[in-house]
Amino acid sequence: MLDGTPPLSSFTREFARLNDRQRQAVTHPDGPLLVVAGPGTGKTQLLAARAAWLLTQPDVRPQEILCLSYTDAAAQNMRQRLLRFIGPDAHRVAIHTFHSLGQVIIQENAALLGHHDLTAASDLEVEALLRELLDGLPAGHPLRRDTGSVYFDVPNLKRLFQSVKREGWTVAELLRELEAYRLGLPAEEQYQYLRANAKQGIRVGDIKRKLLAAEENRIAQAAAAIALLPAYQAGLTRLGRYDYDDMLAWAIDLLQEHEALRLSYQERWQHFLVDEYQDTNGVQSQLLHLLADYWDNPNVLVVGDDDQSIFRFQGASVANVLAFQQRYPAAAVVVLEENYRSSGAVLSAAAGLIDRNQERLVRQLPGLSKQLHARHPHFAASAVQPTLRCYATPLHEAAHVAQELTALHQTGTWPVGRAAVLTRTHGQLDLLAHLLQQAGVPFRRKRTVNVLRDGLATSLHQVLTYLAAALQASPSLAEPVLFVVLHLPGLHLDPADLVRLATGHLAHSRAARQANAAVLPWRVWAAEIAHDSPQAAAVGLSAPAREALGQALARLDDWLTTAVSQPVPVLMERIVLGTLLPALLAQHAHPDQLIAVAQTLLQFGRAAAWSQPQLTLVQLLQIWETQAATTEGLPLEYSSGAADAPLELLTVHGAKGLEWERVWLLGCQQNKWLSRRAESGFRLPPALVPAATEESACEEARRLFFVALTRAQEHLTLSWAATDEAGKPLQECRFVSELQQDGRTVEVVTVADELLTAARLSRLAPPPAPAPVPDPAVLDELLADFALSATTLNAYLKCPIGCYYEQLLRVPQARNENLLFGSVMHATLEQHFRQAQRQPEQQFGSAEELAADFSRRLARHRPELSAATYERRKHAGQSQLQAWWAQAQSTSPANAVPEYHVHRAQLSGGPMLTGKLDRLDPLPDGRRCDVLDYKTGDPIKARVQLQPAVAGAATATLADWHQNERLRGGDYWRQGVFYHLLLTHDPANRFEPVSMRFEFLRPVEKPGDTPRYEAARVVVTPEAEATVRAQIVAVEAAIRRHEFSHGCGECAWCQLG
Repeated sequence: MLDGTPPLSSFTREFARLNDRQRQAVTHPDGPLLVVAGPGTGKTQLLAARAAWLLTQPDVRPQEILCLSYTDAAAQNMRQRLLRFIGPDAHRVAIHTFHSLGQVIIQENAALLGHHDLTAASDLEVEALLRELLDGLPAGHPLRRDTGSVYFDVPNLKRLFQSVKREGWTVAELLRELEAYRLGLPAEEQYQYLRANAKQGIRVGDIKRKLLAAEENRIAQAAAAIALLPAYQAGLTRLGRYDYDDMLAWAIDLLQEHEALRLSYQERWQHFLVDEYQDTNGVQSQLLHLLADYWDNPNVLVVGDDDQSIFRFQGASVANVLAFQQRYPAAAVVVLEENYRSSGAVLSAAAGLIDRNQERLVRQLPGLSKQLHARHPHFAASAVQPTLRCYATPLHEAAHVAQELTALHQTGTWPVGRAAVLTRTHGQLDLLAHLLQQAGVPFRRKRTVNVLRDGLATSLHQVLTYLAAALQASPSLAEPVLFVVLHLPGLHLDPADLVRLATGHLAHSRAARQANAAVLPWRVWAAEIAHDSPQAAAVGLSAPAREALGQALARLDDWLTTAVSQPVPVLMERIVLGTLLPALLAQHAHPDQLIAVAQTLLQFGRAAAWSQPQLTLVQLLQIWETQAATTEGLPLEYSSGAADAPLELLTVHGAKGLEWERVWLLGCQQNKWLSRRAESGFRLPPALVPAATEESACEEARRLFFVALTRAQEHLTLSWAATDEAGKPLQECRFVSELQQDGRTVEVVTVADELLTAARLSRLAPPPAPAPVPDPAVLDELLADFALSATTLNAYLKCPIGCYYEQLLRVPQARNENLLFGSVMHATLEQHFRQAQRQPEQQFGSAEELAADFSRRLARHRPELSAATYERRKHAGQSQLQAWWAQAQSTSPANAVPEYHVHRAQLSGGPMLTGKLDRLDPLPDGRRCDVLDYKTGDPIKARVQLQPAVAGAATATLADWHQNERLRGGDYWRQGVFYHLLLTHDPANRFEPVSMRFEFLRPVEKPGDTPRYEAARVVVTPEAEATVRAQIVAVEAAIRRHEFSHGCGECAWCQLG
C-alpha cells in the first residue's frame, strides 16, 4: 500500500474512466491473469492502473511489484504514468526490461558466478572474437574458408549462438538431436527415389546420394558451428565480457543453482506485471516463471496480443501466449475489445485480414472472442473507408503521395492527429523523403545510419591509412593513398593541379628509367615540386598552386608528428576538427547530422584507445575494418526533422504502439512482404526448431500487415506499383488481394507527366565531374607511343574516368589481397615452366617445390597483409597449386611459352595493341598454339564475365556499350577475343592462335562431389571479332580525343571531383 500517501486524484480519475473489462483486469484478485489486448485497447494504461490499484490494497508495498516491458522506451513510459498516478512511490516500483532485470541479478550476485568486473561485449568485440575463432580453425574444418568471403559465417554464428542462448539449449542437446536427425535422413521419402530407372540402374527406394550428401554436409557444418560455442564463451571470459544474451542465461543459472537466492527474489517480488508478452522468447519466459513459481498460482498478470507478435526473428513466438495458459490452467483470461484508436471501417478491414490466420488464440481457447469495437469519440462512426491504390511504378507512387502531402503542407490542413507514411523497409522511404525534402515539406524520420559509410569517415580513414603506412616507412603502401588524400576537402588543392603533378611524375619516371636512374617516390617528388619553382613551372603549376601544395604537405607532416607524439584520439581530433569537418560543414545540407557523425567517429577512437591503452594507428585501422564488418557498422541513431513535425516516415516495425489520424502504407508488393529468400544460417535440429513453413511465414507477415493497418485512426491508404522502373511486372501483396476479396475496390491512379518529369529530374544524382585534362599537349605527349591493352580496353568501357587515372596517368594504386594473390600465383606458374625448360630433360619440379616457391614469393608481401589473411592465402595458394599440379601437370607441355609479350601489334590500318599472355601451348607444327590465361577468382562468379556480347553489338556506339552490359559483353570474353586479335597481328608473326581458354586455379566444390577444376573456352567467331575490333577502334579514338568527361559515378575516382 502507499506509505501514508492518500490515493492521488489522477489515479481516481483514470480508474473511473476504465471500461468494464479493463476494470476487471485492474482489480483482479490474487492469481495468474492473461489479458489479451488488441491494438488501441489501452494496455499500457491498464498496466499502470493495475500497479497503482495494487498499492491501494493492504500489505502491498511498491518494492514488491516487478513490472517487465519489452523495450527501454516502454519501461520509461510505464514509470512516467505511475508517477502521475502515485507520485514519488513510483520510483520504488521495480520496472525493467528482461535484460536489465538479468543484469541486476548478475551484478548483485557476481561472487556466486565467479565473474568479477565483467562488462557487456560490444558488437565490435563480438565480431572480432568470432573472426578470431574462424581464423584459428584448422585446415579441413567445415567452416574454414581460405578464399572468397572468409568471414561469411560470422553473422550465421551470431544468430546461432543467440538462438541457443535465448532458448536455453545446451551444446550436448543440440549435437545429440542433430545426429539423430542425420541418422534418420535415409528413411525420409525426399531422399529416396520413388520411381525406378533401369537405364541408370535406379530402383525404387534407392538413396539420392547427392541430395543426402548435401544435407549431411549442412548438418556437419551446423555441428561444427555449435561445437564452437564453448570456445566463444571462453573468449568472452578471457576478455572480461559477456554478450547480450548471457545476462538472462546467467541469471537463470544463478536462480536454479542457488535455492536460497531464488527464495530471496521470490520474497522480494510478489506481484508481476508483464507487457508485450507475445514478444518474449523462451529464456525470458523461463526467468519470469522462476521468479514467480514459489506459488502454484502466482500473482502474474501478462498483457499480450497474439495478433501483434512480429518479432519472431528475435526468438519471440505466438506459442508463448498459449503456453501461459498451459502452465497456469487456473489463470483467468480477460479480452479487451474496446478500441479507442481507430474507426469501425479500419477495424473491419484489419479484422477480415487477421481472421485468415490459423495461429491465433481464438482457435486454441474455446469460447474466446477478439472482435474489436470502435469506441473513439470522433472516429468510431466515421464513414471514411480504407483506400487501395495501384500505380504504374514506385516513382509514380512516391510522386503522387508527395504531391498529396505537399498540398496538406501548403494549405495548412494537416490532420490534428498528425500523419504517417509507413513501409516494410527503410529503403522504401528514401525516394519519398527526397521528394518531400525538395518540396520543403516538414517531416520527421528516425533511422540508424552507419557512420563508417559517411563521406567524413571515408576521408578520415584515407588520412589514417596514409599516416599508418608513412610511419612504417613503406612507400609501396603509402603512395597509393597519397594522391587521393591530396584531394580531400580542407587541403585546398585543385584537382587539375594534382593531374599536372601526376603527369609530371609519369614523365619523370619514364626519363629516370631510360637513364637507369632511381625514380623518386611520389611524396618526395611532390615536395621537390612544392619547393622548386622551375620544376613546378615545367609541370604547369602556378605559384599559388605550388604554395597550396606546400601547405598541404606541411599539414600531412604535422599530422605525422602528432601521430608519433600524441595518442590516436588526439590525432583524430586534429584531423577531423582542424581540417575535414570545417571544410565539409560549409557545403553540407544537414550540418547537425555531420556534427553528430564527427562526434560518433571521435568517440569511436576514444573507446578504442580505452580498450587498448597503447593503441597504434595500425591497430585502430584493424578495429575500424572489424567494426565496418558488423551488421550495423558504427551505428548512429539519427532523427531528422522537428519532434512536433506533422508527418512521420517510418517502418511498420518502428510504428508499433503508435497511432496517426492519416496513414499511407506504401510499397505493398509481394516481393517486399512475402519474398522467398534462400534459407540461410545453420541447420538446427527439426525436433527443437521445426522448419518454418511457407504458411507460417505468411502468417507472420500478415500479423505485421495487421499492425500497419491498425496504426490509422481514420484515413488509411494502401498502395503498390504494377511494375518496377525497368518495366518488370510486380505482383501486388497477397494481403492486398485478400482485402479486395473482402469487397474493397482498387483505384488505378494516373500521375501527371509534368509531376513525373519533375520527380525524375529531382532524383538524378549529379554526374561525376569530368576528369581534369589541364594541358592537352601534355596528354598528347603521353599518348605519343600509346598502345591499347586488354586491361585498358576493359577499364575504359567500365569507367572512362577511372581508366584515365589508373591506366593513363598511372597514379599509384593499392593492391588488394585478391590482386596480390593473383600476381603471386601467376609469377609462381611462370617460374615453374621456365625452371623446367632450363633442365636438360625439361622436367617439371614437384608439387611440393611448386608450393614452396609460392610461399617464398608470398612472403615478400607479408607487410601488405594481416597475419590471418597471410596464413589463409598461403594455405589457399599451396593447396590450389598442388591440386593443379596433380591434375594439369600431365597435360602441360614442357615447351609451353610462359608470359609471352606482344609489343605494338597493329590492327589493319587501326590502333596499336599490346599485351602479355600467360601461356602459349604450341601444337606439334610449332606455329599454331592454344592461348591460356590463368584466373584465381571464383569460377562460378566468373561465368557472367564469359558471356559474349549479344547479336548486333558490333554496330553499337560507345554510349551503348557503357550503358548496356549485354551489348558490351563480359570482360573475360572480351579479353579472350582481344588476345586472339593481338596474337594474330603480332609483328613477330611467331604463332597462330587456334583456341583461347581460361584456366581457373580455384576448384569448384560441391557437397557430395570431389573438387573439380574448370577451364572455359572463348569461341572467337567472326561476329565476336567484329564486335571487339569495333570496341578497340572506338575506345582508342576516344582516348586520343581526351574523352574523360563521364564516368560510372560509383568508383573512387568518380568521387574525386
